[in-house]
Amino acid sequence: LGSALWFAAALTAAPAAQGGEEASRPLPLREVDTEATVSVEDFGAKPGGQADALGAMRQAVAKALGAKVPARVVFAPGEYRVAPSGHGAVCLEIEGAKDLVIDGGGARIVIANPSAGFLRVLGGENVIVKDLTIDFDPLPFTQAVVRKVDREAGAAEVEILPGFPSLEAPHFSAGRKWGKARLTKGILKDKAHRGRLKAGAPNMIGVKGWEKVGERVFRLDIGRYYVKFSEPGDHYV
Repeated sequence: LGSALWFAAALTAAPAAQGGEEASRPLPLREVDTEATVSVEDFGAKPGGQADALGAMRQAVAKALGAKVPARVVFAPGEYRVAPSGHGAVCLEIEGAKDLVIDGGGARIVIANPSAGFLRVLGGENVIVKDLTIDFDPLPFTQAVVRKVDREAGAAEVEILPGFPSLEAPHFSAGRKWGKARLTKGILKDKAHRGRLKAGAPNMIGVKGWEKVGERVFRLDIGRYYVKFSEPGDHYV
């Protein structure tokens, strides 16, 4: 899957209450007429550079919100690197916005903190984010193949695939803890269909902890309940 984790989803219309016909679902809001435009470049963000563009992005959003009219924040095409600090940090937090468009113009945002998120919108109305790609470096997840299953011990042995970070990376053990068990989650994927979860498996698999048992090979403590859904050859995220 390269350096991205993909999920596929399909929307189906809900049955009509009467008559057996399908009810149409309205399309999501895709555009808002705006009166003010603010560019992140006005505050120093330059595509293709290695400088942290986070401050410029936040200033541009703040100016758009301060305009008190429907506003648009625009990016020039290219790559912007951002480095929010702290576990659970977010690049942009927008509260109480109305009629705001974040228009990426085809830009790519690369987040250097794998435990951070990009956007949090609170109490907003007609807030649109479009034409923007979000990526991470390093990745906040890893992908592996199940090599062995120990159902009695509730453990699965997985091998990390090339190009994905090892479970030794610090962000995999920097999250919350409940007692001594890390609250880490994983998923089992369908081997034949890209982006699809394994049929019959839970949406999420709890991982209590792990130990390294070989080069890029780890033994996961997932418990007897979850291990029954795993078998050698499964794809694990």
